[in-house]
Amino acid sequence: MEYGTDIYYKDFKKNIKKVQEFISKREKNKTANYKNDRVGFLPIVPKVIQGNPINMINQNVKPKAFPTAKIILEKSSSCWIQSDDMNEFYAIIFVLIQLLENKGIRCEIWVVDSTYSDQEIITLKVKLKNYMQPLNIYKIQFPIIASDFFRRIGFRILETNPDIKEGGWAYSYGCPLLSEFDIKNCKKEIEKVLGVEENDIYIPSCQYFGYTEGDDLEEAIEKIIKGTNLKNYIKLT
Repeated sequence: MEYGTDIYYKDFKKNIKKVQEFISKREKNKTANYKNDRVGFLPIVPKVIQGNPINMINQNVKPKAFPTAKIILEKSSSCWIQSDDMNEFYAIIFVLIQLLENKGIRCEIWVVDSTYSDQEIITLKVKLKNYMQPLNIYKIQFPIIASDFFRRIGFRILETNPDIKEGGWAYSYGCPLLSEFDIKNCKKEIEKVLGVEENDIYIPSCQYFGYTEGDDLEEAIEKIIKGTNLKNYIKLT
């Protein structure tokens, strides 16, 4: 963790800016819900002149629960996935998370790496942000966008944890869990392994979505939103 944690950050910021510009043009803004009332913030002049007591414009304000969202980002990818693919893909994810936070939805963010070999499944789960912490892109970008995360953290656990079986691991470090199991057909099993609750926003890796550097941005965003619980939070025009 001592060196190179910002090696991809410059390009990541460029990708984020590109996605932000695209999203800002398509975000569906909610119109306020106004009503005519006896009290309010703006008079209705004709009704005041007529002596109508319902002569003010007011706004419907309904108390609601403190909105939160738990986001679980899958990191595991096969060896042929490029760092630039991850960089662009997770730039999209970060902007969508920013969008939630800007809407007043406090997000808790986890990154997971789930691999398998033979009959053994290993899941690494790291909490990056709690609900009350502000979203600091620089502080949490490394485990998410950098392929170094596998070598520095994931592989370290595989190599040193005594509870993991010796030998039998395909290509030394196993394969991504989602390359073996389709989350659509094995949803309950995958969620049980990863500790995903029904309302959590679980976002599989760029490999699962088939995203590679330079893919169409609009198509990628729509696929990510529709393919996850983000569809319950974000509507784009």
